[in-house]
Amino acid sequence: MKGECMIFSVKKIFLILFVVASLTASMPVASNKSAIDKDITFGYFLYKTYSLDKQTAGYEGKIELWIDKNYESYKNPGVIYDPQNPPPKKIKEFEPRNALLRVVSTNGKETDRLLLEKPHASLNEEMLYGNNKPTYILEQDYTSDFGTYSGPASQFVEVMNGRIQFLMIRDAKKSALKKLSLGNSLKNQWKIVPSKYSNGKDIIFAQYHPDFGKKIKAGESLPFVTDCIRFYFNGHKWVSKKRTIQGGSDFEEDSAFPPIEVFP
Repeated sequence: MKGECMIFSVKKIFLILFVVASLTASMPVASNKSAIDKDITFGYFLYKTYSLDKQTAGYEGKIELWIDKNYESYKNPGVIYDPQNPPPKKIKEFEPRNALLRVVSTNGKETDRLLLEKPHASLNEEMLYGNNKPTYILEQDYTSDFGTYSGPASQFVEVMNGRIQFLMIRDAKKSALKKLSLGNSLKNQWKIVPSKYSNGKDIIFAQYHPDFGKKIKAGESLPFVTDCIRFYFNGHKWVSKKRTIQGGSDFEEDSAFPPIEVFP
């Protein structure tokens, strides 16, 4: 009798293991890209999107800007967050995650993604080259409670073959490449204007700051100068030219921005 009980127990154990193994094998595994993409945008909403085509971007699809759904509740405490779509547990209540910039194909497959530095951003299309090739102005807000140099900052994004690329600038007198990032504040302003050198558009940037290279006597204050910089496409790459003028003022009014003729 004792032997029969042992045999029954062994059979029961094998039966349980078989059932567990069968159930595990039949469970779906989130290994496909579409399932992963769905999790990436969980708790976000599509804030802005632009279509991409093969002729100008080497790729057919979309560029998308996603904002955390919790952003409005965070900025406006009177807005109640949707309890049916809560953020992940690791996120503090009403604290939004940083925005997402994504490139997806026509069937929704993600080919590139960038986690931005701030929860909110804007994305606007601009034609800088005098043709149908688009550039996207990506703005994030870096405003702080102190300092007249802080404020929104813009970078210039393009898509090539499904990948996000930033507009890189090479100084006319230097060889180093850097990402073009321009701020808007009381001390910095930029504009897009008809190009001085082509049938496209240029970006002009003015920066008002103390003349740190000026030698002064004890007790004197540094004078202020304004850097007037033009960024333009020379047919092969983006370059810049700078002219510094004496004086200037904070850009509280549009009239404080230097005349376009001042930019080299």
